[in-house]
Amino acid sequence: CAEPGHFGPHNIYENRAGAWQDPSTVFVTYQNAGLRAFDIGNQYQPRQTGYFVASPPEPAAPGGEQVPLHSADVFVTVDGVCFLTDTDRGLFALQYTGR
Repeated sequence: CAEPGHFGPHNIYENRAGAWQDPSTVFVTYQNAGLRAFDIGNQYQPRQTGYFVASPPEPAAPGGEQVPLHSADVFVTVDGVCFLTDTDRGLFALQYTGR
């Protein structure tokens, strides 16, 4: 919460045909807190099973303002590759290994 920029959930991956299908795993982008994966098999005790937070980009100029992170969207392939977009950092491809 203390990092610059927006904090909180931005996008949730929806189980799509031909892609990741697991009703007990939820992938959520959290703007300045990156991508989070949660096991919600026990609805009363969800647990985080993975996360990724990009390193902050360099300021545009020496002494310039730091650009905050902004994880925006996530898509997960059938084999667990997460494609994560960040407004200022671009595209990340990450392998989900949590459980």
